[in-house]
Amino acid sequence: DYEADGGGVTLDLWMPEAWERFKTTRLGRLFWRSRCARRSEVPVAGARAEIYGGRAGDCRGEPDRWLATVHYADVVVAVNMPYGTMSADTPGSGPYNSREGMEAVVKGLTRR
Repeated sequence: DYEADGGGVTLDLWMPEAWERFKTTRLGRLFWRSRCARRSEVPVAGARAEIYGGRAGDCRGEPDRWLATVHYADVVVAVNMPYGTMSADTPGSGPYNSREGMEAVVKGLTRR
């Protein structure tokens, strides 16, 4: 978890094989494969980044929850992923809960 004045983000690290298995679970399908999710790719050095915007409750209107995944060869970084089925259907908050905010996060990641 990374917090600052006005908000923050969570980063979760996954082995690529474990991430692929997770995406087949109920929680993994709930947001990333939702019919309401809008997906776009963002170029990042050495990785493939995907930004997802979704809507809590129904598909009408603009997304109100944003998250991202960054796929490196040996690790997947999930940004602001929901930790339960109830939280997946809750609007996000904070300055990073936007397409622009997610783009800033994925472009700002640095491998150590």
